[in-house]
Amino acid sequence: MIEKTTLERLRTFQLRGFIDALLEDSPSVQTVVIARVAGHIEGARVLVDTQGLVARRYDARPGTVHLLRPDQHVCARMREPDVERARA
Repeated sequence: MIEKTTLERLRTFQLRGFIDALLEDSPSVQTVVIARVAGHIEGARVLVDTQGLVARRYDARPGTVHLLRPDQHVCARMREPDVERARA
């Protein structure tokens, strides 16, 4: 069984790679990370959702990635960051 902190670090590492790949492909992409607690992720704006409202609205679970257009239309939802799927 993987410890919770190890799993969180793995998800953060996967998210970091996903963000880097998106920014490399399209530097104009604005990356926003919604988190339960405050933190810093380079290249991303981190918003804190203390009550879990965004998570409930978008059916987000830890590690879930959503691609949204500026008008908030959901283009894709991935339970794990997948660069190739996001590029498609």
